[in-house]
Amino acid sequence: MVKKKVIDASITSLRKWLYLLRNKPANILFDDSHFPNEKAKKECLIKAEKYSQKISNLILSHLLFSTVNFPLSDLMTMRGIVGQLLSKTKGGRKKTIKHIKSNIHLQRLLYYYKVDKQALIWHGIDWTMDLLPNNPQMAIDAIHAYLVAHFVFLPDGRIFSLYDAMAFIRSRYLLKQHPLETLLRLNSRQFEHLIEHLYYSMGYKTKLMKHTRDGGRDVIAKKTTETGQDKLLIQCKRVANKIGFGVITAINGVVASEKATKAVVISTGGFTKPAQHFMKENKNRIELINFTNLCKLFNRYLSPRWPLEIEEYIAESEKRYLP
Repeated sequence: MVKKKVIDASITSLRKWLYLLRNKPANILFDDSHFPNEKAKKECLIKAEKYSQKISNLILSHLLFSTVNFPLSDLMTMRGIVGQLLSKTKGGRKKTIKHIKSNIHLQRLLYYYKVDKQALIWHGIDWTMDLLPNNPQMAIDAIHAYLVAHFVFLPDGRIFSLYDAMAFIRSRYLLKQHPLETLLRLNSRQFEHLIEHLYYSMGYKTKLMKHTRDGGRDVIAKKTTETGQDKLLIQCKRVANKIGFGVITAINGVVASEKATKAVVISTGGFTKPAQHFMKENKNRIELINFTNLCKLFNRYLSPRWPLEIEEYIAESEKRYLP
């Protein structure tokens, strides 16, 4: 039998770690389930958007896992259960049995040890890759839910790997930036339809105002929350230059008369310092969204591929306002 060489992955560079993932030698063992160290993790997250789909899938396929067993962790959990069942403390055994009956994972664990040593205990989470690239937030939510459900029993390394996977998906897809020209090519009405569709996709009931006499708000968005009715007055500015103080104060003045929660000003050109200062002093009444943050919203609620589907989003909005 050939003795395998063990590499301390914690001192491995990102470049070497990726090389080993692509060309995993048969005679080398290393921990490939999560980023080797914080330095490599930060470097990978910075580069995430630039990786090819092949490299991205390679990384995620190691950070996530298919249906499998974790022998050492499973054995330690089983020993803990046996110890509790043999406990002589008052009510200890009954409490443990009740816990097992209410926990599907522990039932699979017991089935493996008592009935079928070929059975697999851990349901995989790598299926979340099928949600990419179009639904990255849904993938993150699914991985997070898996963590919440299994946190107590998961090996530490696999907990780290799932956190790493969520960070990688967020960096690659949700923080992805696109050229400003994508939006500047639209006319103002198309841009308003796009913003209406965005808030509609965020779960709001939306109303696109007519071009004339819109009172400074292009879209009205409403949503019922736990604390009451959330009403937003949204102004859309498809511009290359920064929006100044005057525009912000004008729409802010309408909030009270409209009984709105807040005003939202979206500007592809950003905002001047006086406008930003005004927002900080009135953060409960006004929200400013620049192009960078608008991209994040598009990535999250539409798709990281939104520039390729922008006409479809606009058309869906237009259909809602056909006579």
